[in-house]
Amino acid sequence: MWYTFRMNRPEMLPSYSYRYYEGPLSLEQLQQKPPVGNCRRAVQDYYWTFHGKYLGREDIVFPEALKNEGIIVKKFQNDTDDFSSDLQTGDIVYAEKLRDSRGIVFSSAKHVSLSEEERMRNFHLGVYIGVPTAEILARIPTIEVIDKGRPTIWHASFIAGGTDLWPVDRFCYYYRPVLATRLLTGE
Repeated sequence: MWYTFRMNRPEMLPSYSYRYYEGPLSLEQLQQKPPVGNCRRAVQDYYWTFHGKYLGREDIVFPEALKNEGIIVKKFQNDTDDFSSDLQTGDIVYAEKLRDSRGIVFSSAKHVSLSEEERMRNFHLGVYIGVPTAEILARIPTIEVIDKGRPTIWHASFIAGGTDLWPVDRFCYYYRPVLATRLLTGE
């Protein structure tokens, strides 16, 4: 279950180095803003920073998150689906790794022995930002200059070296979107 807290001033999303096992975090850990994290923490940071909502493990990690009544799920049927059709800013994107940091196609043979539940737990997560507004860009630390007219994803990965805002096409080069969720938060 998520918790809502109202904040008095806009804050920046934290920038940190990538470490696989550093997320999701407890609320106390998240508030301390440690210098390392993963994609699950990036989702937590987005919701905490932009909406004052703490999302726990059960809100973002599959298959537990599917049990939440407060989500809508969009499934990507194939690689030709328009990635951003029907997505809104703040939707959480779940994806499977396609390539490693050198652009070499990732061997899916490593995941053949995984159960469906284990496969889901290994999804990479990101937050769909859409075409970033000036307010969003002012609050997201970016490592590279992006084309402001293109839809983007906020995430943390080994490939990015930590947190980053990537154009959707770059995200889809390294990851294959499987589904997206929208939290129904009552706002």
